[in-house]
Amino acid sequence: MKLKLDYKKIISEVITASLIIIISGIAIYSFIIISDQGVDVYNNSPKVEVMKGTNKIQEVLSIIENKYMEDVDVSKLIDGAIEGIFDTMEDQYTRYLTEEEYEEIKTQGNEQFTGIGVHISRKANTGEMVIVSVMPSTPAKEAGILSGDIVLKVNDIEVTKDNYTESVNNIKGEPGTTVKLVLKRGEEITTKEIKRKQLTANNVESDLLPGNIGYIRILEFENGIYDQFKTEYDELIKNKKIKGLIIDVRNNPGGIVSETVKITDLICGEGKILETIYRDGSKKVYMSDKEKIEVPLVVLVNEASASASEILAGAVKDLKQGTLVGKKTFGKGIVQSIIPLENGGAISITTAKYHTSSGIEIHGKGIMPNVEVELQEGSSSILLDLTKDQQVKAAIKIINEQ
Repeated sequence: MKLKLDYKKIISEVITASLIIIISGIAIYSFIIISDQGVDVYNNSPKVEVMKGTNKIQEVLSIIENKYMEDVDVSKLIDGAIEGIFDTMEDQYTRYLTEEEYEEIKTQGNEQFTGIGVHISRKANTGEMVIVSVMPSTPAKEAGILSGDIVLKVNDIEVTKDNYTESVNNIKGEPGTTVKLVLKRGEEITTKEIKRKQLTANNVESDLLPGNIGYIRILEFENGIYDQFKTEYDELIKNKKIKGLIIDVRNNPGGIVSETVKITDLICGEGKILETIYRDGSKKVYMSDKEKIEVPLVVLVNEASASASEILAGAVKDLKQGTLVGKKTFGKGIVQSIIPLENGGAISITTAKYHTSSGIEIHGKGIMPNVEVELQEGSSSILLDLTKDQQVKAAIKIINEQ
């Protein structure tokens, strides 16, 4: 017996079934894609707004790429869009790092390098290139460059926001070659030609002052700073047997919290050093053990002592381990986390605030010294000759009186 088949009906049903499967597949796939992007499809949350925003940016970029009469570099447009996001946030410490800037940050403070021996930063409000600090025993130090100097030109090329990273890289070069810098200090503009050399990153300098008083200046709390500090500290404490110690963190912009805590723990007795508070209310507390410095201690601070410098200064003051001398600190009491992006570059984003041992929030307020001392009018905030430094003189007097 032959079976009669209605092919038209079968084909119709197959097509219908296939469409159901395809539509269901699309719906499932869409749900998976949305789920992967962290969007709650049942809740019109801020994540949905983020998705709408990214779609809008993508639409704009697509229109520009296809309709704009000139060729454009889409990657630059994307970088500009990201920078615009952070500009709108009005947080000068949260910013986008290009691939070049991120690579530069990753290598800071860790290795040998060829250069002139300066720490450089970009002023958030003006975009200017500023000398944050000068490493000891370097070509920059010998050339008389000071912290606070503004770099106007590198090899006759004006420093701008657009070529900032390139300008930083142009200060580097082969050992024995020279770099030409045009610098501004106050109203004075000078030109210096400086010979580059192979250097090892060093952020500590020390001295023995009259009356057998030790002096250690920390330029920046970068990687390896604890070992550098402890080497000088042990030499002064154990070998020189100093009767007092001055730690100078004036013009120190900060650095790595973990390294700072280790130094603070070395000189402060048992107690709370720092409390870090995150967005969700969680806290991380850093403590010091019983070991501490056994001679009188003075910490020098000024208006440019920021971030990690304020951690050390705040702990010394709160734990009554020493005396703060100078001017009120900068007031940067927030933590930046560097988060790399999958497609290159990174973001430096504010993720927490920190409070001193006594619960004082540093950010936007700063820390007042125990003894406020002005530098003489017209002098640099860090004088080359410590014997003429009024704040150092005040520190010596305090130690001699104890």
